[in-house]
Amino acid sequence: MVFFFKNIRNLPEGMKNCAWVFDLIPNEVSIDVEVGRQILEFPFATFFRKESMALMGRQSVERFGHIFPIRFNYDDTYHGAGNMSIQVHPPDEYATRNFGELFQQDESYYVVKAAGSCTYLGLKEQADVDELFRRNTSF
Repeated sequence: MVFFFKNIRNLPEGMKNCAWVFDLIPNEVSIDVEVGRQILEFPFATFFRKESMALMGRQSVERFGHIFPIRFNYDDTYHGAGNMSIQVHPPDEYATRNFGELFQQDESYYVVKAAGSCTYLGLKEQADVDELFRRNTSF
């Protein structure tokens, strides 16, 4: 079975549920800058604090401060390699009070290529979760 991402990146056949992740979370990544023949590495957070207005604009800086609020992930579950995880994110106040996060995490997905998969967005209050699992064999 050939998986989309494994094929374009020439990854080992035995790998499952590959992900190509771009995590632009300032506390976790750095930037390399070439100065002459030297490479300098410094935290992305330092760069972002200096350039946040130019990168995000006034409205975003007023809302998020000097925190880059975007995370990019590329997940490969093509050909049924596995199910995507269920994401549940608490609102701002709960996230701040319980986890020290400065804002809630919102997600959006862009499906690049699909092979018989389904996308669900939440459940209605009166939804019968047991019936959902009984009727959908892909879970």
